[in-house]
Amino acid sequence: MKRLLFLSVSILLCGCVESSMPHRVLSYNVNEAISIHIPGEEEILLDTTNHIGVLRDVTIINSDVYIHSSNKLHKYDLATGKMQTSFSRQGRAEDEYITLWDYFVKGDTVNIYDMNSKRILMYDSLGNFLYKKDVPKSYSEH
Repeated sequence: MKRLLFLSVSILLCGCVESSMPHRVLSYNVNEAISIHIPGEEEILLDTTNHIGVLRDVTIINSDVYIHSSNKLHKYDLATGKMQTSFSRQGRAEDEYITLWDYFVKGDTVNIYDMNSKRILMYDSLGNFLYKKDVPKSYSEH
């Protein structure tokens, strides 16, 4: 019999989202079922047909859900639970990253920080590469 491990995580919304937003809870199990529950609304089950891997971070911005896992970033539509795009360009080319260390979303641009190559790669909301910026050495040292 399969053991299911459910992990409920409170999602702390960042300052770019209105503070009047309701409390959101994420459920995740080892069989890749991910759901988001917004009190007073229906639970939304994310389509995880594509393998998610190890969950590192979840961010909800307006109607988008970003899931950072296993050196990839997946973008879902919050209303439908369908995956919109996946940022998974590993490599050393100009539009690729070695390690997806962190990310942030600013407007329609998804910014991926690659700590190993010390640069930030910018993609549009559909996953198309826009450009990159090198991070000054003083900012990228630990």
